[in-house]
Amino acid sequence: MINAYQKKKQPDLVRRELISAAIELSYEKGLSALTVQAVAEKAGVTKGGLLHHFPSKQKLILEVFYSILLEIEAQLEEFMSADPVVQGRFTRAYVRLAFSEDFNGGSSAWVTLGVSIIAEPNLRKIWFDWLKERQLANLETDNSIDLSLVRIATDGVWFNQVDGTKQSEGIIPKGLEDKLIAMTYLNKN
Repeated sequence: MINAYQKKKQPDLVRRELISAAIELSYEKGLSALTVQAVAEKAGVTKGGLLHHFPSKQKLILEVFYSILLEIEAQLEEFMSADPVVQGRFTRAYVRLAFSEDFNGGSSAWVTLGVSIIAEPNLRKIWFDWLKERQLANLETDNSIDLSLVRIATDGVWFNQVDGTKQSEGIIPKGLEDKLIAMTYLNKN
């Protein structure tokens, strides 16, 4: 039997497991029902081990939120780099992300993000600050009323699917993603 002093420590792996456990639990039970004890148990660590990495529940929730934002940013960058047309590129990437399987209910991380934006004012502010930074970074190519309209419509699609179910089926017409993408090529100031 290996005792704790002989076992190799892997703090980065433990942090990732804690974040993953927190995402899963918040998807299953909601962000407000998330407890330090439940996350620790789901990740297979002690409560003290969790508190070593995250001194409070709020710090854990912030870390979860930021890790989801990093995932979103990576996917947006991937969509943008695959798009040869510069004008409207950010908006098209945003639409593709919102309609992607992961974003619209296929992944608990995305649902957790959506629910937390609605439920937690401080996380909502972080989200809108992050989004504003992205929009400012792409101001030269995505600064028109038409493109703003496409992004706002895309937000509506996402928020209709934020609970991770298919309740929005029938509300969001087939072909809407294609229509929104097409609108980004016709944009005017």
